[in-house]
Amino acid sequence: KSGELDTREIDFIDKYTNSIGANKVRLLLTKIDENKDEVGIIVTQIRNQISKYNIDIFPISSNRYSKGTREGKTVLIERSGFSVLRTELNNIRQLIVQQRRDEQATLIADISKMIVRARTKQEKIVNDYDKQIEEMKVIFKSDLKNLVIDLNKRL
Repeated sequence: KSGELDTREIDFIDKYTNSIGANKVRLLLTKIDENKDEVGIIVTQIRNQISKYNIDIFPISSNRYSKGTREGKTVLIERSGFSVLRTELNNIRQLIVQQRRDEQATLIADISKMIVRARTKQEKIVNDYDKQIEEMKVIFKSDLKNLVIDLNKRL
């Protein structure tokens, strides 16, 4: 209601933005109908106080929104600030959805590469075993042939 942020609020914003990133923070200025004439000034004051963070400020009035919704007055709904906030939240949601799709695509690509490497390794192992089996067959045939020759000589 005073218009400016106090030291405790600024410290909170500082710690919060440093921990998650300023681009993920939105500041909601509520109860704007209590200071109707000064909203622009208050937003400017707060924007100056937190200018180093580049945080978007959304002035909203739940009273205006509720009354506009109850009475079907679109002007009140628009003046409540909720439409702008809803648009921002939808934009954030779309951004998150796209980021998740990108993450999934990256993970799928990584998994596909891992599968290809595993298949290649498996094929090499199978080929090595096939070669060993063929070598063993040659040795076995040779040993068997020599055994038959030895048996024939003894008979």
